[in-house]
Amino acid sequence: MSEPKPELKQFGELSPADFQRHPVWIACHTEDFAEPWFNETEQPHLFVSGKSFGFWGGMAGVRPDRRTALYEALGKGPEALFPIRFSTDADLATGVAAGQIDGFYRGTRVIDVEF
Repeated sequence: MSEPKPELKQFGELSPADFQRHPVWIACHTEDFAEPWFNETEQPHLFVSGKSFGFWGGMAGVRPDRRTALYEALGKGPEALFPIRFSTDADLATGVAAGQIDGFYRGTRVIDVEF
């Protein structure tokens, strides 16, 4: 039996008030993969030649070597790749069915986009 749905927040949206209410926050991708709310926390990934590339890197950002690996796998530079617009048939998705990725994201309170 699953637990009640917890308060969900993206890492970059956490504030001091959040830590006063709940001193410890965890990444859903490491603990709650079997819970019904798991898909609401997913970040976009691109799969190329058997490799997965994510666009959210937390406070440190996506490592430069991973960014370079994506550009090399696609044979394109950032100016040709971004923004990435995606969509799917709503009947095939339970979460976000369309959106845009402007680059590799990092940040805490302010979200930066890197290329």
